[in-house]
Amino acid sequence: MNLPSVSVIIPTCDRPVLFRKALESVLAQDYENIKEIIVTDDGSGGETRKIAGKFQKENGKIIYSRNSKYKKGPNGNKQNGLDLATGDFIATLDDDDLGGMEGLTWLKLWKEKSRVGLELRPAKANTIYISKGFAHGFYALEDASPMAYNTSFVYSPERDSGVLWNPIDLKWPRENPLISERDREFQSFKEFAKKKIF
Repeated sequence: MNLPSVSVIIPTCDRPVLFRKALESVLAQDYENIKEIIVTDDGSGGETRKIAGKFQKENGKIIYSRNSKYKKGPNGNKQNGLDLATGDFIATLDDDDLGGMEGLTWLKLWKEKSRVGLELRPAKANTIYISKGFAHGFYALEDASPMAYNTSFVYSPERDSGVLWNPIDLKWPRENPLISERDREFQSFKEFAKKKIF
């Protein structure tokens, strides 16, 4: 199977013990097409650089980069890694998160099945990146669930569209969920696919 290539970004800052465990957790993944593992370092560089260098000798996919271009902090450090990423998909793993790579499993399932469900939980602080053109939906498992998302362009109501939630072969948690009036008026996926969207 031709799996999309993935760039894994590990942002870290002066936490060599945690960083080493995070790096080892990525190297233990069974996803067959990890293109590169980008270690972006926002700290002093000493011990973290040594650990990365040791693993680089065993695995040529590891890239070490010290963040000197962007403002020090989580956002600037991740941006430093994003500048170096060349994979079809990008996965980020903070240096204190050993269980955040399930996205690679879901990516493999998506390639096999063309559709997939993923549960996001506050305790895990996990997120999902959805590329332009992918049909997607959200289901809140609890009342008053906050959701934040970014779009690739300024919101345009006249181009806002979607598909009905139920014609697609997905198993939702409930058969009769509460659906907004707007979403109830969407077309079936079959009808939607006939439209030309620019």
